[in-house]
Amino acid sequence: FTTIEDLVFLKELENSFWGRVKANIDLGLNLTKANNFRQFNVTSKIIYNADKWSSEMYFNMLRSSQDSVSTIKRTEGTLNYVYYLQHAMFFSSSINFLSNTEQALKLRTTGKIGVGKLLVQTNKAYFGLGGGLSFNNESFFNEVEERNSLEVYVGTEAKLFDIGDLNFTGSWNVYRSITKSGRWRSDLKLDAKYDLPWDFYIKSNFTVNYDNRSAVPGNYFDYIFALSFGWEF
Repeated sequence: FTTIEDLVFLKELENSFWGRVKANIDLGLNLTKANNFRQFNVTSKIIYNADKWSSEMYFNMLRSSQDSVSTIKRTEGTLNYVYYLQHAMFFSSSINFLSNTEQALKLRTTGKIGVGKLLVQTNKAYFGLGGGLSFNNESFFNEVEERNSLEVYVGTEAKLFDIGDLNFTGSWNVYRSITKSGRWRSDLKLDAKYDLPWDFYIKSNFTVNYDNRSAVPGNYFDYIFALSFGWEF
């Protein structure tokens, strides 16, 4: 039961499985004659909305190459589950996979479990804050040994929508290791999407990963900025 004052928006949920699924895919390609530069990126997302919970799968891949320079590779994937509680509270769990050549990161697997609360929830924006525990397992391309650590994390997510054809999404998670003294890292993501006719869109994406104990000394940051064209269905 809810009062009219607490009602933010109405969203119809169909009974069929596919009626509750929302997905999108976007592609970006850069080519130059100079140094035979080639860059390709693809991002996809699938969201399923049930009555009291939602699940999201996210995938992002970037490949960049040019003459006389090592190929740059970055791949990220996330599976996220959220169960909605009373009083704008929620329970969340997720597993994230990340690989990038900038930090010699062959594979980082991070499992998270936590709780959070929506502090702002209107028909134009929402802002949530959460935290919990994460378990981190890492392997590397160089001679650094595999790492395992238990962490605490705090995260925030914000969305701005219903502002014409523009939508903005941002999230920031900060991790502090419990088992590795002095280590901390963070993941920041910012997306801006401009809707076009027939469910097409143009999107810009900015992602920053920070690790103060990177496997490559001095390479504390890995970041990408991508501009792509996509379709939502």
